[in-house]
Amino acid sequence: MKNADPRLNDIKDEIKNIKKILVRYKGQEKESGEKTRKTRGEARIDELRERHAWLLLDAGEYHEGLTLYKTLPWGTYGEEKYIGISRALIELEEYHEAEKFLIKRLRRFPGSGSLLVARGLLHRRLGDDFAALEDFQSALTLTPGDRHALYDQAISLNSLGYYDEAVSILRKLVKKYPDDPEYLIEIGYSLLEQGNPQDAIQYYLKANKTGYESPNVYGGLCCAYIDLGMKTEALEIASEGLRKFPDKHPGLYENLGEAYRDMGWRDDALDILNKGLEKFPNDERLKSLLKEIEDKDDNSDLNNKLRLTGVFVILSEFLKKLSKKRL
Repeated sequence: MKNADPRLNDIKDEIKNIKKILVRYKGQEKESGEKTRKTRGEARIDELRERHAWLLLDAGEYHEGLTLYKTLPWGTYGEEKYIGISRALIELEEYHEAEKFLIKRLRRFPGSGSLLVARGLLHRRLGDDFAALEDFQSALTLTPGDRHALYDQAISLNSLGYYDEAVSILRKLVKKYPDDPEYLIEIGYSLLEQGNPQDAIQYYLKANKTGYESPNVYGGLCCAYIDLGMKTEALEIASEGLRKFPDKHPGLYENLGEAYRDMGWRDDALDILNKGLEKFPNDERLKSLLKEIEDKDDNSDLNNKLRLTGVFVILSEFLKKLSKKRL
């Protein structure tokens, strides 16, 4: 089984190497007995700590990354420290703290495109994609062509339903960075929402070929196959996605439930949706799909009963008339 993101292996390897170098530098500094701030070795230690902190955030180790960022000196790493801490706070869903932090730091660094992107990410997490777009656009004014700001801008455009505009941005990013799986997945989503599942499939498959695996890849492919009426393919990809990510996203249970329903396997659909609700008891989409299937079956049973009742009435009347003729 592949890792969810092969880049995480590289991140973890680099973190290990950084830790080894840090230990070596600390030992050298201790042996030399130098006290002057900053010695070359200490400066290198700070540089490695900053890189280490960012890699920890990339690896999803937000608490550890936040702690390490707080140890960096403000004088040399002020802007990097602001960006890293704000990112960690947002990922940890400490939105109020992140907002206060960004307001103060943007006053000090009003021309920081990275801090504007961070505030845009915060606005998006809070559900205000229009405010997020303003921040991303301001960041792009300061740093034209910044790939991160463009990507985040495309995500917000998708969230607001501006799929044509998002596709236009993402096509340029994919052309320039053809092996970045996140761009491939996002353009796949855009095309799917545009009603173009055939092209969406191509981008999702390209993302998968990079070695990057995500619930979004399997979810997107399943939805595209369902839209195209490819029931077997939808069932296979939904099953594979749930097998690889059983605890990651309730949508994978929903996808498999839909695939089972399309195959006419009612009991399997209900079973997998109930399993999904065991893991994600508050997911409204799972509840809604489960109720929809149950209600449809109940209505079908009722209709069948009514039809059978009607047949029995007709047969009864026919038998009565037949009896009278015999008498």
